[in-house]
Amino acid sequence: MRFMRFSETQIKFIKFTLFGGVVFTWGLLLNFFAVEVLHADKKIAYLFVISSQILICFFLNRYVIFENSERNFFQTFSGYLAALALFRMADWTLYVIQIHWFALPYLLAQTLNNFFIFFAKFPIYRIIFDSRPSQVAMKKNNAE
Repeated sequence: MRFMRFSETQIKFIKFTLFGGVVFTWGLLLNFFAVEVLHADKKIAYLFVISSQILICFFLNRYVIFENSERNFFQTFSGYLAALALFRMADWTLYVIQIHWFALPYLLAQTLNNFFIFFAKFPIYRIIFDSRPSQVAMKKNNAE
């Protein structure tokens, strides 16, 4: 029996999907806890969920999924935050529209948003986390 071989990109996408599922589950549970147990406002609770996911996902993407700690930490983090800001603004806006205008249950709105936005994230995060420093930059740093 011949085993299927996955490319490096496919393996990273599988890890991205698996860890994304874990972080998504964390977000659902945290949102449920904040709204149902702590009786927090749904919009504020979801902002807290998003904030926690931002930090968890950065470290997972940098050190576990793309395994690239060669790039400057602050440059990588700022690129991540810039891309993430766009994703999360779209996420939160759609969430608020869905729960207020369409009266969707808040956990369903969260699930739908995460599903749609997920597929846009991998190619963008791959650029941010997976690109290695250019050979010119590496030679320049070694010369100094």
